[in-house]
Amino acid sequence: MAEIEPDRLRAAHQHLRQKVEQSDLRAQGKSRFTSETQQRKEVGKGDSKLTEPTFLRPQDIQKGVTYDVEKVFYTTLGNEIRRVNRDDLVAFQKNIELLQDQYKRGITAKQVINLSLPFDIKKSNEQIFMAVPLSIKNGVVHFMTNASKESNVTEHHVNVEFLNYQSLILQPTAITADAVKKKLMYGKLKFECDCGRHTYWFRYIASIGGYGFGRIEEGYPKLTNPHLAGVACKHVLRVMHYILSPAFTQYITKQLQKERSKQAGQRRKQTDRQLIKELDRQFEIIESKTNKVIARNDKAAQREMMRRANNYNKAKQREAEKRQKQELEKVAKEQGKDAADKIIQKQKQDALRTLDSLLASKLITPEQYAFYKRGTK
Repeated sequence: MAEIEPDRLRAAHQHLRQKVEQSDLRAQGKSRFTSETQQRKEVGKGDSKLTEPTFLRPQDIQKGVTYDVEKVFYTTLGNEIRRVNRDDLVAFQKNIELLQDQYKRGITAKQVINLSLPFDIKKSNEQIFMAVPLSIKNGVVHFMTNASKESNVTEHHVNVEFLNYQSLILQPTAITADAVKKKLMYGKLKFECDCGRHTYWFRYIASIGGYGFGRIEEGYPKLTNPHLAGVACKHVLRVMHYILSPAFTQYITKQLQKERSKQAGQRRKQTDRQLIKELDRQFEIIESKTNKVIARNDKAAQREMMRRANNYNKAKQREAEKRQKQELEKVAKEQGKDAADKIIQKQKQDALRTLDSLLASKLITPEQYAFYKRGTK
């Protein structure tokens, strides 16, 4: 279990209580996201007074091996800051292809935790103690978490959109706890956080992965996260942990009942009293040391990465087979069927020689050799 400094916990608890009592939290959170969007827009146009970064956009990455130095980009690939070269752009293309369309309509809270970096999970357990829902509208819940001691703010804001929320409102049968768990707690969602780590490390990944809420980021994180590693910051992780808790089940079920019995689509805010009560409850649980830490399921993460790799390999194989078929049809049309047959025969002979070499090197078993040989006939 992660060691939590008592002073940090008490300070975070007091800061959040004061925020609830003194501030319009929802307006403050909305203002931060609006400010970040405007700043990104200005920097992207080159209108900002800030030091202007050179954004690596989709059309730049598209160039791949044809890239030249008409623009100078920098990356941290290889653990040093250096100029981007052609090989880097090809690597960026592959990183994007591996992630793109893996989550066509969102990601689940469990997947967010399982696929996050151990570093972010550790920081969340040690520094981010509480997450409370401030309001909800049309299935988008606005959460607040405490900030770390080193942060220049006392709280962070996370928006989470539950993609099955509307279907639950409109279903003709009564809403059960099982339905809430299956469709919301374990269902697909999208998210964003107002912190720098989400903005500069993870917003691009969320954008190309299809689970980003809010502003779409088209600039590849060539300096902060060139390998496109991880999924979520420590604040989002705390929110996902809360989403999987009984407290959230109780909260979201009440909101669904209100939506079904009153006018739907209204913003429903938690009262100051409700927020302080929930903060106090979470504080007491942590202080009594009965809280559960955020922990990823490494086996589930490994299965997910294997699924990604398999899907990627299958897609690449289909593309290669399609290109090969088109090339053979072109050869047959231009040079005749005999020429195309010769190409096919040569490819089979090459494949058989490769199998013979693998068997001789004992890299495959005789059973595997026999199985793959059937495909060369």
